Amino acid sequence: MIAIYHCLNTFESDNEYLTVLNNDYDIIADLIEGTDRKVFVPEFVKDEYKLGNVLATFHNHFGGAILPSSTDFNNSILPKLKFTVITSDNIIGIIVKDNDLEGFQQLINEFKLFEVYLNFCFSNDEFNNIESLENDYEGDELKKQREILFNRYISLNIEKFVVEFNYRMEKFNVYLIYIKI
Repeated sequence: MIAIYHCLNTFESDNEYLTVLNNDYDIIADLIEGTDRKVFVPEFVKDEYKLGNVLATFHNHFGGAILPSSTDFNNSILPKLKFTVITSDNIIGIIVKDNDLEGFQQLINEFKLFEVYLNFCFSNDEFNNIESLENDYEGDELKKQREILFNRYISLNIEKFVVEFNYRMEKFNVYLIYIKI
């Protein structure tokens, strides 16, 4: 229910927001607004995490892209965190860590390979027309437009990428569940 709450309250937002649920199922951080399309974990939440009192974190992405960024992934596999929820438009992604991780460095390396795979697929998709972006934009605006196109590509192919993510991560007991609402 908290994932739906977060999804509804960040729908079509231009910024990321953070909601945090503790082990007693209380919201301890409610829609904390980030800046520059990023959100940072406040110190009081970090303190709760150190005490082992954070069950789940929730934040939003853009354009239907619920796959974790490198930072999201690194945060989602922290030892005491069970769930990381990413919402975007009408999709909820839940990263579930089934137990304490062994082979931490191998897991990080596998995620980096997954990112390479995503970028390879995106770059080789004939409908993305990245060359057109490079002709029309430059600098930060080019980066922003590429991110919009990338997020759209991910959302249109989300089932394929969730299957690939789970195939790569299952040996580490890390899973991504996605729900369309």
